[in-house]
Amino acid sequence: MLASTIMLPRILLVIFIISPGLASVLVIPVALVTVTGLTASFLIRAKQDTTLLGDIKLTNPFSLRFAMKFGILFTVVLFVSALAKEYLGSGGIYLTSFISGFANLDAIALTISGMVKDTVSVEVGAMGVILAFIANTIIKGVITFWGTKELRKYAVMGLGSMVIVMAVCAVVSIW
Repeated sequence: MLASTIMLPRILLVIFIISPGLASVLVIPVALVTVTGLTASFLIRAKQDTTLLGDIKLTNPFSLRFAMKFGILFTVVLFVSALAKEYLGSGGIYLTSFISGFANLDAIALTISGMVKDTVSVEVGAMGVILAFIANTIIKGVITFWGTKELRKYAVMGLGSMVIVMAVCAVVSIW
């Protein structure tokens, strides 16, 4: 839960480096979701049940294999996003963002940040990042169904509240 919470401010920092205008639009949604996620994380931590996770195999995120996979994914997302923008307009960006979010939030956030500098409006870019975050958080919730019943309960409450807050931010930004 905490890792999913910290992911957003980290991505916001990367977006800020590439596209400060896009980052400025995302500050309030990211702050709201971060507060929601931190609150959920601390409430769950107060239970101090370390048996929630079961056995998890950790891998090295700095391995060459991981870097190659990310590079390939980033290239595919960049290519598909450009095609979607060309043939489907803003709807293509939204669709690509949501689908890409299931696999990786970083790749689509970097892609959209670059596109905002050239071909996509800040509003469309912000909605794309929000949709990618929602999809990424949903898939994390689905993955928890392979964990314990207790883990599922906490994941649905914590990740679910984060998705709801971000969805509300998306709806408010449309108006």
